[in-house]
Amino acid sequence: MIQILKGSHFDGYFENVAERINAVLTPETRRTILELKYLTPDDEHIMGIEYYQAVIADDVKTYPEFIQWRKEHPANGIVSWCP
Repeated sequence: MIQILKGSHFDGYFENVAERINAVLTPETRRTILELKYLTPDDEHIMGIEYYQAVIADDVKTYPEFIQWRKEHPANGIVSWCP
């Protein structure tokens, strides 16, 4: 959980991203995202948005593809991607 000041740049931002993700998810992309999360080792820190971006925007389908995708798309700070 994080605190965001009312009226700040990120006020409502993450809620909008969540709504957009929900609007574009298909059963196939949802399954792929859940499988990638399941295959991720417990000691690996990956932001949830990385899974969504890789699968929805870049059609990543397998865990090896996801690992390569992360190397090519390093997440530094807040990820501002939105579908």
